[in-house]
Amino acid sequence: MSLSIPSPAPITGLNAGLFVSRRGSGLRHPERVIDSHELLVVRNGTLMMHEEDEALAIGPGEALILTAGRRHGGTADYSRELSFYWLHFACAAPRSGGLELPRHSRPRRPDLLMELIARYLADQVAGTATPATAGLLVHLILAELAAAPPARPVASRTTHLVGRAEAWIGHHYHEPVSTSDVACALACNPDHLGRAFRAVTGRTLVQALHERRLGEARRRLIESNDAVAIIARGCGFADLAHFRRVFRRATGSTPGTFRALHARTWVNSD
Repeated sequence: MSLSIPSPAPITGLNAGLFVSRRGSGLRHPERVIDSHELLVVRNGTLMMHEEDEALAIGPGEALILTAGRRHGGTADYSRELSFYWLHFACAAPRSGGLELPRHSRPRRPDLLMELIARYLADQVAGTATPATAGLLVHLILAELAAAPPARPVASRTTHLVGRAEAWIGHHYHEPVSTSDVACALACNPDHLGRAFRAVTGRTLVQALHERRLGEARRRLIESNDAVAIIARGCGFADLAHFRRVFRRATGSTPGTFRALHARTWVNSD
């Protein structure tokens, strides 16, 4: 199933936010039917949802679009580590020639997608967004999703192994670890783990480790006032100069310039 967006699309950006689960104590996404579309992009953890009768599990770096007028809700309580961006939007009736958006996808550039949403939130908080600029930003966000392949169903044992690997990286990315350390921790063959990880995520373990470190660095630059040197060390970079080189190569800007382009965003939590 996909959602067709007309092009050029009169898109209206609505409210948005970043949800961070701090307790994981019996709360889940509300059961409801709303008159706008909702985009969910998971940053950490797994979000368990349904739309009508279809159950969906949205993992780290994955996106889900919930269609206006269709019943949706959570199928499991929020876990302690869960965090996700949410954004509501509306658009004109679908017609041919527009964007085709997979409902559940793994964006090829999840960090860029999250940065676009963070920019949307920054404008929302600052009160500088206009209907035109908000609509354009949402269009850019949806264009990233249109280029993403649908999330592929994979054998449950393989998915479980990859989920354990991503969770291990999420807990140890700030340490001087290698892909062999990941395989050793999971008591499996490194080659087997590497093949399984690439089949499920489309990335290598090395790429996942680097993306996790840079993604966390971006998040801390946006959401905290910590010094750049402290952020570099906390994200697993051996020294500040190395961090700046890697960050500039990945983003095209220095950490300081990146921080200056973003503002703190509203965060809602349980």
